[in-house]
Amino acid sequence: RIDQNTLGVEFESYSCTGYDIDGNCQSWEGDIESLEEVEWSKCFCPPSGCQSQDAVWLCDEWELPKTRELFYEGHIGGLIAFIFAECFCTCLFFKADEEGDALLVASAASWCGGLILLPFLVLTYGFYGFLFCGGFFWFVRIVGCCCLVATTIKIPKMERPSNKVRMQRGASKILGRGGSRSIQPAEVKEPSNEPTNETNNVNA
Repeated sequence: RIDQNTLGVEFESYSCTGYDIDGNCQSWEGDIESLEEVEWSKCFCPPSGCQSQDAVWLCDEWELPKTRELFYEGHIGGLIAFIFAECFCTCLFFKADEEGDALLVASAASWCGGLILLPFLVLTYGFYGFLFCGGFFWFVRIVGCCCLVATTIKIPKMERPSNKVRMQRGASKILGRGGSRSIQPAEVKEPSNEPTNETNNVNA
């Protein structure tokens, strides 16, 4: 059969459901199927006459998109594209540091990118597509947030910098510019009460 050698064609099947007194079809139904959708149509002609040139047929049609399996041949390219996009959003986690500055920037960027991709991924491939393409990466995001909270708690509250400062230092570390050097308490010199040499000379 020729149907075995075609792809993407639309198959239509119609059947008469009612006849007039002359044996002519007065109403019919049709089933239509393609790769993208399925349709069901129904038409009927008023009793005034269906054979005249000005006959009016009243029709209704319902259609629904067809849900295909996740690894359908036409889905492979889109799945790969979503996986690469998720990899791009989470690659900054490799720049994470012990202080958590770069981790803060990586988490913020990854969550923003993931939230942008999420509705497109779910609407295109459904829940199982989300699990396949994004499940692992969302697990990495959650683990990254837990690590960020842990590193933040380790920093004493009095020494904890603002999020703005941490974001700036984290961005510098990710870009390879190095973080800004912070002044340690031991490096701060206290003012001395001892007289200087200049003062001693004046007194003399």
